[in-house]
Amino acid sequence: MLTVASNPASKSGTWSPEDTLLRIMRDPTSIVESVHEQCRIDDWNIDVTTQVRFNKAQLPDTEWFYLNVENPDKGDLHTYDILTPDVSPATHDEHIRAAQRCIATRYASLIRSFRFKNDVSIHKKNEILQKLVRIAPQLNEIPKNNPLEAVRTFHKLFDKDRKRLKDLPEEHEAEFSSQNAEGLFRFCKLVARKYLSLVRIPSGNNLPNVVEFQSKKDFDIIRKQEGQEGSTQPETNGFKLGKLKDSIKYSTFAAFPPDIRLHLSWPKRTAHYTLSIHAPDGRFFSGDSANILTRDEYGAMYCLRPREDDAYFKWSLAQKETVRTRSNLFIGDASLWKQPIYFKTTHYEIPGRSTLRMIGLTALAVAMMIVMTKEIEKEQLVHQISAILAILALGLAVSPFGKDEGFSNVPLLSRITPAVVFVSLCVYIAWAITKETIFFWSNWGWAVPIFSVGVLLIIHLRRAIHIGRDFCKETKVVNGGGFAPVLSFSLDHAR
Repeated sequence: MLTVASNPASKSGTWSPEDTLLRIMRDPTSIVESVHEQCRIDDWNIDVTTQVRFNKAQLPDTEWFYLNVENPDKGDLHTYDILTPDVSPATHDEHIRAAQRCIATRYASLIRSFRFKNDVSIHKKNEILQKLVRIAPQLNEIPKNNPLEAVRTFHKLFDKDRKRLKDLPEEHEAEFSSQNAEGLFRFCKLVARKYLSLVRIPSGNNLPNVVEFQSKKDFDIIRKQEGQEGSTQPETNGFKLGKLKDSIKYSTFAAFPPDIRLHLSWPKRTAHYTLSIHAPDGRFFSGDSANILTRDEYGAMYCLRPREDDAYFKWSLAQKETVRTRSNLFIGDASLWKQPIYFKTTHYEIPGRSTLRMIGLTALAVAMMIVMTKEIEKEQLVHQISAILAILALGLAVSPFGKDEGFSNVPLLSRITPAVVFVSLCVYIAWAITKETIFFWSNWGWAVPIFSVGVLLIIHLRRAIHIGRDFCKETKVVNGGGFAPVLSFSLDHAR
């Protein structure tokens, strides 16, 4: 059961692992000195290697402590490989006990902050305190319940508009810490839907210089329009349909999208965060695509731009290597920024690969069909070339791509093109065979496949020109401004 007690560290001079975890969650920048992440885009996932360095002088006196590395959804089995010796993942029961201890400590801090007004009777005080004691066991159930029950309990106990417990006294009855009340609200909201993913790290002389682990992250494939700060972007039915359409489109053709948006959680937990992200093999990052995104107070997403007198935190973005196969990001002093932070980029294939081959394929198909249309009266020639076209199209459709770049890195348009060409050639051959028996089809049926493949040819030509221009752009470095003093809200909330 949750109890209201003083912090044991204040009496004994030592800290329990749960106490240290709570301190790191409240003020992570005092202990987490720096974080470096290296990402490699691999199909639908991103392979991430994370390196965390601690400020040893600020760590409490304890043999070992917990570090919360991620917050997966309840029911989602998220695994990672720990590369540092003597560092081990916590068990499921440890996750629950640690979350319950954090709730108990926050709840105790909230109740200790009560200052009842002089005109409040003893009976009213006892009534308020009894209510708070009765809801303590229900708070204790939130971390270990399934998401549906935990969310139901959370909404039963908390006022989402006021971001506090419903049974807290009103302003005319007592004063209390609004920061502690909101901190409890945010933490319970977090553990209602997600769980703490903890690792056990030795402390003192056994503290490793760097804690390193590998994991896989999902990226957001939705190309939501980013606007200026303060602009609202309602979630319309059309946008929801676009999400479904994109998912079906890429999944059907076994392609992965070129537009990537990655949520970054570590920048808000350290004063020095760096990210190095590598493009897939055979691809490069677009010169204008890399951006830092966040949300405004209305929830609308927008790109951070360098500003002279209103920058939220320090940041810089650089695209390195001759052909921009890597992007480097630095973010500093972002712990006070309340909104999520994202990194967005777009990658294209390096020129000279499948796009140029698809230009050759579509141009050859158009040229052959035009020549055949003029020679269509020669029946024997028609049958011969029709057979050749069918064999050629079948061969190109089965193995259209070079083996050096890998099938998974071939763009969606290049995957679709051989199939469209093959179907168009089949339609053309059908027209050549049936042209004398069907009205209108006999005179204009040849135009349908030629037009279809011709449109694809034009699209590929425009794409090749666009990629070539982007490929020739110089590397760039974009720097954000200094820290904004206008941000003064509490550190005591779950991130």
